[in-house]
Amino acid sequence: MKFSNLLDEKSLEMIRLLSENGRSTFVELGKLLNLSHVAIRNRYKNLEENQLVQIRAEVNSKKIPLELVLFLIESSPKVSRKELFETYSSCPRVIFCASLIGEYDFMVLAYSENRETLESLMSTRFLKEEAGVRHSSTFILGSYLFPSFLPINVPNSDTDEYLTPCKLNCNECSKYKDKLCIGCPETKWYKL
Repeated sequence: MKFSNLLDEKSLEMIRLLSENGRSTFVELGKLLNLSHVAIRNRYKNLEENQLVQIRAEVNSKKIPLELVLFLIESSPKVSRKELFETYSSCPRVIFCASLIGEYDFMVLAYSENRETLESLMSTRFLKEEAGVRHSSTFILGSYLFPSFLPINVPNSDTDEYLTPCKLNCNECSKYKDKLCIGCPETKWYKL
């Protein structure tokens, strides 16, 4: 399906302009598109309500050093693909998850703040049989080329959660106790 089947030319141009500068005001966009700021606001509200656009802050991965890892995952018959997807989509370290057609069932792009935490992520329940993984291939990314900005989940420092979204307790993990992992960003144990 083409974009033009879903959106008119003005809405497509508005999205293009916002992708270049998400801080553009409705007045600025209106001047560029020859529309009133009210018309722009209504178009934007319609796009947002229909979940066609989302404006969010992204992190420059070239300026904030992150360890990026790509997992190709074959699911186990013990766990449904839906359950496995829910596990990965609830993980605050997952940037991207897609189903695949072929040898593997999922592709997951994740991040960590340092190599030790990345190794902990790879050796914990994230890739284990009990999590629904039959087989996986792991690729630690070298130079990250494009795009520079990634949708990284910034942790909430006020959380009182003891358990991770995947139901683990960082405080009971040997890697966390040995300071080889900084913990899950969604828990009170997280130590950046």
